[in-house]
Amino acid sequence: MRMYYNVDPNGKGGKWLLNGFIIFGVIALIGAALSLAVLLKNRGDYEKIDGTILGFDSSGHPVVEYEVDGETYSFVSNTSSSTYRKGDSLSVLYKTADPADGKSAGGYYVLPIVLGGLGLGFSGVPLLIKAFTKNAKRPEEA
Repeated sequence: MRMYYNVDPNGKGGKWLLNGFIIFGVIALIGAALSLAVLLKNRGDYEKIDGTILGFDSSGHPVVEYEVDGETYSFVSNTSSSTYRKGDSLSVLYKTADPADGKSAGGYYVLPIVLGGLGLGFSGVPLLIKAFTKNAKRPEEA
């Protein structure tokens, strides 16, 4: 006796589920494109410089110090890693109009990368499933 599993994405439940994943994926891709556009637009407002890790806050985030035009500034980075050590160098982005506005350069493109990956996964995989099963024939019921 053969058993067949109903994995027909063209059926009622599968159709709604796959379409929901595709819609979510497209929304994530739009979010990735918008966040990347904002980052690229504002890229000219920032300069990159090397900072030094002074220590760590209670959450384990590095406290970074950097110098611009003889003035010293510091901030608590939003990125953390067990590989960071006191005295290590860390890339810093600061606004040219306001050097006190510094942030870690390491996480600059994280949002577009994460949203883009989610978008590709949530829309690409269901589209492939739909493409390969659109003309699939069901086995004859015995």
